[in-house]
Amino acid sequence: MKNIKKLFFCKIFIPFLLFTNCKSNDDDLVPDYTIDPIIGSWVLTNEEWTGTEENPYSVRSCYLQSDHGQPNKWNITETKATQKIWKCWISGPGAGKMPFGNWPIKYEETWTNLGNEKYEFDGDRGKYIPYSISYSSDLNTMIVIWFEGEYAETWTRR
Repeated sequence: MKNIKKLFFCKIFIPFLLFTNCKSNDDDLVPDYTIDPIIGSWVLTNEEWTGTEENPYSVRSCYLQSDHGQPNKWNITETKATQKIWKCWISGPGAGKMPFGNWPIKYEETWTNLGNEKYEFDGDRGKYIPYSISYSSDLNTMIVIWFEGEYAETWTRR
């Protein structure tokens, strides 16, 4: 009878001990964007003008496949942000072509998360704060509203 109890104990207790500490260490790996969702490499995929377009010949960001420039790129690390931007004419005879000048332009900045979807960037153009920055639920898309809601840029994580 004692042998049966020992055998029963071993069949129940030993597997319990073996499997209770089988835990994956993958929980310790944290991708950078969990520190702040803005961290990562972004490409401009859309720009929507919501304000009044006073000058139909003003410039917009190049992002369309038919544009002569390339989509804007924004690489953001824990402390720095680097923007590489191209600008194209909005409409008129030169629509989709880059205006005069040397393009692309590269900006080096530092950034701070101010909370409540507000970020401050400080660099070549001085300090500026986009109107708001919001993220998709999977953190792979962000929408940046500029100025007082005059236009929105959609950025997609690369």
